[in-house]
Amino acid sequence: MKKRGLVKSIALLAVLAMSVTMFAGCGNKEAVTSASTTPETQAAQTTTVATDATATGLKGDFEVQIFVGGYGDTWWKAMLEGFKSENPELNIITNMGPKVNEQMKTRWLSDNPPDFVYCDGAEGITSAFATDGKLMDLKDFFDNTKAADGKSIREHLIPGVLQQINGGEYFAPYIFNAMALFNDEKVLKDNGLAPPQNFDEFLAAGEVLKGKNIALLNYPGIYPTYLHQAFIQPALVAEGGKQLLEDVMTGKTGVYTSEPYKNVINKIATIAQKGYVQKGITALNHTQSQMEWLNRKAAFIANGLWVENEMKKDIPTDFVMQYNAAAMRSPGQKVSLMGTGVANAIAANAKNPEAAKAFMAYIYRDESVKKFIEISGAPTVYKVDTTGINIASTMVKSCLAVLADPEVQIVSTQEIYVPELQKMMEDQLTSIVLGKMTVDQFCANLEKEAARVAASKK
Repeated sequence: MKKRGLVKSIALLAVLAMSVTMFAGCGNKEAVTSASTTPETQAAQTTTVATDATATGLKGDFEVQIFVGGYGDTWWKAMLEGFKSENPELNIITNMGPKVNEQMKTRWLSDNPPDFVYCDGAEGITSAFATDGKLMDLKDFFDNTKAADGKSIREHLIPGVLQQINGGEYFAPYIFNAMALFNDEKVLKDNGLAPPQNFDEFLAAGEVLKGKNIALLNYPGIYPTYLHQAFIQPALVAEGGKQLLEDVMTGKTGVYTSEPYKNVINKIATIAQKGYVQKGITALNHTQSQMEWLNRKAAFIANGLWVENEMKKDIPTDFVMQYNAAAMRSPGQKVSLMGTGVANAIAANAKNPEAAKAFMAYIYRDESVKKFIEISGAPTVYKVDTTGINIASTMVKSCLAVLADPEVQIVSTQEIYVPELQKMMEDQLTSIVLGKMTVDQFCANLEKEAARVAASKK
């Protein structure tokens, strides 16, 4: 399986530096309660999009499945309406909402899926769907679908984000994501603290804040994947680069009991042992934890680039949000991130595959990408000139400073986690946070499980 690191080219930096106004989408989300109305409080909706325009030849039913989380649904509605305007004889059936993945599960299991699917959210489309033959191989689409400049879609994507599974390319990445820590600059300044640039400074900040009854770290505790993706993965890359990350993902013999891996897990254990994690955090969902953070119960939150846009109605006027990718590294290590792309896909047995591919091409148009950036504020994996988009967010500016720094190590991988090992890693993080497991036990359990999984595949 070919693997390529995420290349931080001039084009990538240009896209990010001019396009990010904020990640607005929550993958892996659930029903929540917030001080404001959130997409999670809405029911999934099935609608038919109708507008008038000139036909381009597409007819029949075209069905889509779109999860609605922090990225919202405004852009999707605009895309579907625009696509309909070009294909007025096409009947677009839209399944959209925060619970849509769960509601559509039986459709996928019974081989009666929608044509097009946005692969975000809890209970969503995973690599297992590709290996089970439920998704279309998009290799030809990436190679043969041309942008306005005559280049293929593939040539417009940031190198390294196209994931290969058994030689096929089943996911069409769209949104660029690099999870990390976020903080309120005001909380730090009010307590005489600068943004920590390494883990030692992070711990020192925790001690000062503890004396003010402010927790150092918050994360959506009932979903430890946030802590794993926003803290553990960047720390792994800082500790041992792409190789360590991939060894951990694939369960290479000895990796979990190795010193580099233990060093990373020990960071979470140390934060917990010192009492720097917000009390009761393991019982909170993503919106509850984010509200606690906005209420300044904690200085930092492990989260994704969508958090500002998702919570924009609840952010205090004096809250100065910043992106921090440095606090997870040990002194002397590089600031490091794992870059990924949130993707779309087409069902292998789509009833209207031509419409599905045409819609996918439509959302990859330059004007569609720019509209996504304008509406959601998120950076994309599709390289496009976004000159003229105003960036007002201090958080986005701090993120751009990190992404534009040539010393920052950003990697991507085409490896995927061994599911049993990923689940154990994330479940055991909760035990570490609660003080119910030692680092040695955490690592030994994983090593034992890795051996069991490997033996079962022989």
